[in-house]
Amino acid sequence: MIGIAESELRGRGAPVARLVVVGLGYNSLWERGRRRYGVWAKRFDSEARRLLGTLRRLGARQVVWVTLREPTRRTVPPHAGDELGQYSWYFPYVNERLRRLDRRRDDLALADWAKASNRPGVTYDTIHLNPRGAALMAKTIWKTVSREAREQAGRDG
Repeated sequence: MIGIAESELRGRGAPVARLVVVGLGYNSLWERGRRRYGVWAKRFDSEARRLLGTLRRLGARQVVWVTLREPTRRTVPPHAGDELGQYSWYFPYVNERLRRLDRRRDDLALADWAKASNRPGVTYDTIHLNPRGAALMAKTIWKTVSREAREQAGRDG
């Protein structure tokens, strides 16, 4: 989905806000057991960098990327337990790549949804937010934006 989002943004060519929040990565390609991890990581990194570059060209100056939830049996509703083995196994791979990307860029900050959502009662299944989860995610993003604003003000002043 990262590549599709980038292509759509580039095709539209319309300006974006100076601050953009990105919540992509759940539909990435990976293989179990980190098989051919380097190949998939390179693809993910390339698509993510391309998206960030396109956002920058369209006017973004700061991007907040929301990390993926890393669900466990303890944190998902009982009826959603089967989903854990189907696809959420690679979410830590995505977060690993996002953290690496964040370390290399000044215009990127991560909203740590993986940490904030490490509790039961925030999703209907493994990832889709319920009202409590939506409020928590909004708070997580807001805290990240506020922290980044303070850090940037400190650097500029």
